[in-house]
Amino acid sequence: MTQTLRPTEIVVVDDNSEDDSRALLEPYRDQKLITLICLDRRMGVSYCRHRAIESTRCDYITTLDSDDFYFTNTKLQKEWQCILTARNAKTIAFSDVAIVDAGGKLQFLRSAHRPIQEGDLSSWMRHFGFGTGFIPRDFLFGRSQYFEAGGFDLALSLYEDWDLKIRLADRCKFSFARTVGSAYRQTGAGLASAPLQQHLKATWAIFAKNTPREPRLTVLRQKLAFLRNQRRHFECSFGQLFLALARDP
Repeated sequence: MTQTLRPTEIVVVDDNSEDDSRALLEPYRDQKLITLICLDRRMGVSYCRHRAIESTRCDYITTLDSDDFYFTNTKLQKEWQCILTARNAKTIAFSDVAIVDAGGKLQFLRSAHRPIQEGDLSSWMRHFGFGTGFIPRDFLFGRSQYFEAGGFDLALSLYEDWDLKIRLADRCKFSFARTVGSAYRQTGAGLASAPLQQHLKATWAIFAKNTPREPRLTVLRQKLAFLRNQRRHFECSFGQLFLALARDP
């Protein structure tokens, strides 16, 4: 609400939470700016994000998870300027990400450890971005681009955002707004605390799903590169990696 470029609409989806979220949101229900959707049963993050995007009437949208916040008040304005000045009509504008602790105190900027890439990220997002690269989050993109890319895969509960970003990168160019956007709380709770095997299975399935049919040797090289990235990202041995992928999910 303190953004220098105020949103024309805010859609909040409550995934049948058990805390006091609904009570906190209730005073905003009558405001024309805010649309509040309360679900009667847990549907998961993919469904909630899809439902929010489906419900909005705006041409351009951005997202924000319930435990995160915008680190600067110019996030939307800088990304919108990026969209306006882009030569490519299908442009996605993104910002740097502030990694903060549970109390919201800055720990570091993600770009300090992962170099930012922009432009055509189709191949990079699919084969090299995961684990070692800077993958944009909470970016500004067209609502039509979301549906053209197929939207969130509602069957996924882990890395559903990476899956969507791969498909968006096949259609759009990514442009860096040269500012800090959202703040990501690194608490080790929630889906991030799922067992290593679950993380490895999910990332491998998404990689395989989005790898186009190419010559066998090329695919083998891509798979080996991706496995190396997984090993570095999850700080596990190749033995742990192959054991996890060999087991039933």
